[in-house]
Amino acid sequence: MSGIIGDNVGRQSGVIKAAGGGGALSLVAAASFTGSATVEITTFGSGFNDHKIVFNWTYSAGSGYGGVYMYFSTGGAYITSSVYSNAGHDLYAQGGSGERSAESTDKWQIVPDGMYAGNYHNTVVDVANLTNALTKGGTWMDGGANGDSAVRVHLLVGAGGLNNAGVSDAIKFVESSGRELVGTYQIYGYSRS
Repeated sequence: MSGIIGDNVGRQSGVIKAAGGGGALSLVAAASFTGSATVEITTFGSGFNDHKIVFNWTYSAGSGYGGVYMYFSTGGAYITSSVYSNAGHDLYAQGGSGERSAESTDKWQIVPDGMYAGNYHNTVVDVANLTNALTKGGTWMDGGANGDSAVRVHLLVGAGGLNNAGVSDAIKFVESSGRELVGTYQIYGYSRS
């Protein structure tokens, strides 16, 4: 047998072309934002159930040192009951770590409390079953500066579930102390087939 072999191994020679498959990420939307403590995304693309969201952001000046929380809307309204679970682990460059035990809540915390203005973050959130009527699951990772010094870097990794069978029509990210979020996001759809 010779040639390039794909999904058909019955031929004895030549080039055999493989069938198309899933696994590709497709850019659905990209935007910059400023002037609000809330970033809302309502565009998820067509034909995607799973999504990846990438943020590059910081906080505006102001009082308060909150984290960033992620909420889901189904049927035109944001869920406010405790149907989420979320847990995480913080690692700090100065040593030490902190556990976020699994809890029942109405949101996922994707950026830890204690973020200061001018500290930049890169946050990646992966969500399964965002646009179908199945229980949703997600993982996130946030790297950035934490606290009152740019050298106090951290890594937050976490995972969560949403025990709600509704189809999501929007998601929002909220800074918990009300400060403005400034930055960019990209949302990608993931094709399973």
